[in-house]
Amino acid sequence: MQGRTALLDSRFGDDGDDDGDGEAPAAATDVGDHVASIDASADRIETIIEDALRLARGGFESEESPAEVRLREAAEAAWDHVRSEEATVRVVDSFAFEAAAGPLGQVLENLFANAVEHAGADVTLTVGTVSGGARPDEPSGFFVADDGPGVPPGKRAAVFEPGHTTGDDGTGLGLAIVEQFVEAQGWYVDLVESDGGGARFEVRGIEPR
Repeated sequence: MQGRTALLDSRFGDDGDDDGDGEAPAAATDVGDHVASIDASADRIETIIEDALRLARGGFESEESPAEVRLREAAEAAWDHVRSEEATVRVVDSFAFEAAAGPLGQVLENLFANAVEHAGADVTLTVGTVSGGARPDEPSGFFVADDGPGVPPGKRAAVFEPGHTTGDDGTGLGLAIVEQFVEAQGWYVDLVESDGGGARFEVRGIEPR
């Protein structure tokens, strides 16, 4: 599918001008619009397939061995793959723990992408630690919170079910993959309300390094 859209792009160009006179015929412009729509659909299909395969394989399958990671660096790297022009993310505190960096990054990417999709393109995301370790001030996990509309209490458990989505662009698999990876580590994930009334995903049960 993407090969065909590339062929159309090469024929009509970015502005739909096929004869080089600098003017794009109306029909060619329509073709360009259709190409963009097909590209978006192809990307969505590819995302659905990748997510479905990842979930079928266990969601967290990786050749990486667990190593020390820091929350701040992991969150910043994940945001680079999700970044939108209007959305912002801030990491308010950090800690070190052991995890496979690749799957952990996928979890953070999925949480970020979920917020951008459901809370709006101009969402503000906050990443930080949650306490409750061996000492009262010791981190036992991390959270990703947004300032969107949030999720009603009665609907929160359903967001982790495969196929559940309320958006036009979601696959319904991203949060299922998050839960699968988290539980495989012996951690657990919960969805609560953020301070601003939005969604706050908390991943707990992590041993700090």
